[in-house]
Amino acid sequence: MLNILIKQTNWSILGALFGFLVGFLIKGFLVKSVGLSSYGLYIKGYVFITFVSTIISFAFPQVILKFLPINSISNKKDNIKLSSDILSYVIISGLLSSVLILIFSSYISEIVFDNLSMNIILQLSAIYLPLILLNSILSALYRGVLKIKEIIIYGTFLSVTLRAFLTLIIFNYTDKIHFFIAIEILVQFIVVIILWTKFSKDNFSIYFNFHFKRIFNNKKILTFAKSVFVGSTITYFGSELLTIIVSLFLPEKQVGAYSLMLTISSVSLFLLINLNKVFAPIISELYEKNNINQLNIIYKKVTFLINAFSIPFILLILFFIKHILAYFGDEMLEYMWLTIFMFLTLGASLPVGSSGVIMNMAGLEKQNMYIQIFKSVIIILIITAFIRSYHINAVVFTYVFVEYIKNYLQVYLIYKKTKIHPFTIDLFFLYVVSIPFIFYFIYSGFNWVYYDYFIIPLILLFVYYIISFKKIKNLYLEVYE
Repeated sequence: MLNILIKQTNWSILGALFGFLVGFLIKGFLVKSVGLSSYGLYIKGYVFITFVSTIISFAFPQVILKFLPINSISNKKDNIKLSSDILSYVIISGLLSSVLILIFSSYISEIVFDNLSMNIILQLSAIYLPLILLNSILSALYRGVLKIKEIIIYGTFLSVTLRAFLTLIIFNYTDKIHFFIAIEILVQFIVVIILWTKFSKDNFSIYFNFHFKRIFNNKKILTFAKSVFVGSTITYFGSELLTIIVSLFLPEKQVGAYSLMLTISSVSLFLLINLNKVFAPIISELYEKNNINQLNIIYKKVTFLINAFSIPFILLILFFIKHILAYFGDEMLEYMWLTIFMFLTLGASLPVGSSGVIMNMAGLEKQNMYIQIFKSVIIILIITAFIRSYHINAVVFTYVFVEYIKNYLQVYLIYKKTKIHPFTIDLFFLYVVSIPFIFYFIYSGFNWVYYDYFIIPLILLFVYYIISFKKIKNLYLEVYE
């Protein structure tokens, strides 16, 4: 089982690295071309359309991850029916929602955003909506059959390369952000066609029909979908509520800055995020077979592996933070210490590993929903009290604070029910070793002379090599021998 997990995750990691590196370069080019405020407009539209897609999808990507591995054991016809019905639902609901947004885009721009410049952004985003939904379902199908390579090749390598190529060409001639959304639409359309065609050819046929009501008549699926849907919606608010508040109450420049800060600080989670894509169906299968001991072993090993690679990477990002922010323009240097502060959230996410995935896949959907509600209430209380006085500072503090509450509550509830947890002595030691580096960075004010750029990264990598190599080697041998 660990063999499958690691090998499939290798593709996901490779895609994440490629997507990050190319996406990072292109995002910097885009922000410099259109300006931080125009980029903030794009983020507003993205947050709006993501919220709509979360509501429309009704947690059906998670339904596929939950039931496709189970169905594969019994009947291929069940897979075809379930997948085609869900695919048909998102196409019909996505198109209807797009039409409504196109009709009322001017009203939404004026009433919700108080900015008529959002009109063209919303109209283009409406066209993009069905493609987002289709891509989420197709990705879930590939993950459900444990074929991550295809998602990475077409959903990452092809899409990122094509998006980058078109952005570099078009934004040499324009500074209008809505052209970037047009690029997204074209690229996503191509990717959806390829993924759909290839999945039907290599796995089982998926097709459009008008029988999607069948999935709402299946009591087992509907019960799971309802729980996860409520949790997903609340999770969305928990993760994006601050971005929405920033969009509504703060200047557009800060909207763009906050989005970039999130991108930079959360990139260190790429290993965890991509491993979760493979881990979800494996968790579901192990829990279904009541194989808790193996789940516990994998949970600990995987969490250590994630942290062993991620922590030195995070420290390197912190070391070069001034240069990273400067790449997006001098305006972003105003937010350096806030960005550094946001890295504290990694101490909430990385040590607990795949806690959120385990909750949803192991029958703790309702408890996870309560955690997200609690998190959202705290956000609203803190932001209401402090945003008018402390602006984006209040938003960043709240973001860090609630991440700790959410993640460690999840670990507590998982342990309470299953008696498994991700913590080991080796994991603890990884964090102890990072403390001297962090204190040195802060003490130096992130101001380096030329020889620091050679000495400090080498020392950092050498230290983590010494303390992690043997453990990582043993895991490697377990997977590949």
